[in-house]
Amino acid sequence: MTMFAQNTFERVSYFIWFLLNLVIVFVTLRNAPREWSHAPHIQRHLTPLFCLLVLAFGTLQFALPVWFVDAGIGAHRGVSPPGTADRKELAFWSSVLTLMPLNLACVMQLIVRWDSRGHGVSVWALRATGTFIGITSYFGVRWYLWPEAYEYVANPLAIAMVSIYTFSDITYGVVLYLIQRSHREKEFQGVREKH
Repeated sequence: MTMFAQNTFERVSYFIWFLLNLVIVFVTLRNAPREWSHAPHIQRHLTPLFCLLVLAFGTLQFALPVWFVDAGIGAHRGVSPPGTADRKELAFWSSVLTLMPLNLACVMQLIVRWDSRGHGVSVWALRATGTFIGITSYFGVRWYLWPEAYEYVANPLAIAMVSIYTFSDITYGVVLYLIQRSHREKEFQGVREKH
């Protein structure tokens, strides 16, 4: 879990993040069966499916940095010590590769369920703002100030992936607004029919 952390602060941060994720997994596995009553097969097999997906994506998240460090990706740019991989580039690619499918899945879940239970404007706003500041702005400013060292930020694949997760962040907000508005209209219509 922390084998790629470079200092104590990173190790502690990763460990705290890991513990928070364990809480999220526990809550998800405890409550998710109620959300899948429309798909009994998935509802019955949710825990093994979830564990299989965590194992698969965990393996990918582990394999990327192993390959990246072993291959010395970005070592030629002079950002990191001579002969070592550029860990900032590793952070960029691992973030973008994770965010793109995650953001798309969140938007699809909202659209398919057409329900905002478990979703709120504050959660969306914090997540979208954190993504924008923590990845898009952070690396965008560095590319602007030092394009030779951060050339990977402006390559076509990176631009496409950043565009997709940014578009899905914006779409998430719009869909969330539409869902909440439709729920308010139904509630208002139900109150009018009672009177």
